[in-house]
Amino acid sequence: MEVINTFFVKPGVIFFSEEPYKISTVLGSCVSIAMWDFKNKWGGMNHYMYPHEFKHTKIPDSKIGEKAIIQLYKIMIKHDSDKNNIIANVSGGSNNQELSPYISNENVKIAFKILKDLNIEILKNYTGGNRGKKVIFNNYTGEYIVDNISEWK
Repeated sequence: MEVINTFFVKPGVIFFSEEPYKISTVLGSCVSIAMWDFKNKWGGMNHYMYPHEFKHTKIPDSKIGEKAIIQLYKIMIKHDSDKNNIIANVSGGSNNQELSPYISNENVKIAFKILKDLNIEILKNYTGGNRGKKVIFNNYTGEYIVDNISEWK
């Protein structure tokens, strides 16, 4: 049986590896992008909380969608991925009854805008809804599994 490394992506974290990993995260209103280089069989994932910067607030770039997506893309290019071999999966942006739906909706919108601007094909889209999501991404095979969370514990 093949042993594969695992990594859990917390909010505001960007993870990439050329080595095989099962990368996972849990999402509510946040959004996660998994980018995969299907030729080199490597990739990474981010987990951002906000679509863009807000006035008078200092938020780390990795927590801001419009920056975190580009950061992950640049990491892949730096590791010699050809932009034509990169595809993406998008998850998250669930509506939370306790929060304004603005954040979740804008998090999803910025993902689609930036991926379109980068000319990256979206292979799978698991966004919206009223439930959180558990995501598992195998950066070697490209397998991407999303399960709805029925109840927060």
